[in-house]
Amino acid sequence: MSGVLGRSTDMSRTTGILAGQHNNGNEAFCAGIDSEAWVALDHGGNIPFSNVSAFDWFDNGNNFNTSTYQYIAPRNGTYLFNSMIYTANSDTTNGFGFRMGTGQELEFVKATSNIMTHAENADDKTVHMTAIVDMAKGDQCMVFGTAASDYYTGQSYISGCLLSPGNAANFRVTTSA
Repeated sequence: MSGVLGRSTDMSRTTGILAGQHNNGNEAFCAGIDSEAWVALDHGGNIPFSNVSAFDWFDNGNNFNTSTYQYIAPRNGTYLFNSMIYTANSDTTNGFGFRMGTGQELEFVKATSNIMTHAENADDKTVHMTAIVDMAKGDQCMVFGTAASDYYTGQSYISGCLLSPGNAANFRVTTSA
């Protein structure tokens, strides 16, 4: 079934997802580092994305903390995060991932460590990672090094947005036929 549901629509045999709310576009951001330098990052260290006002960087809703380098969810919902990191600088092992403010590393890959993107050899390259994750209001997300890594500040960023307010499970209709 698709289309607009009227007041008299019978939902008793419906399965699928109802969009009870919509994203008004106010929970989006793109943060970077306003410098151009190679930086060595310790294993477990956060990348200090500290600027949301230079270039085309922005923070609709003021939810990215430029002091702690974390996005703080303004409400419950499903969020999309993306990061691009320019890495190598003669370092032969570079790894990065997303970490929630509780210290929990997002586990999207089957590995002994939660490396979402990894680069081996000393050639410079860009690495990308994307995650879609349910967050509660106040939860945080940041980029960290899953290994001691080098990155170039002028070519690295994190971005994200709210995909769907509330908990997606709250919108599922699972009635039987």
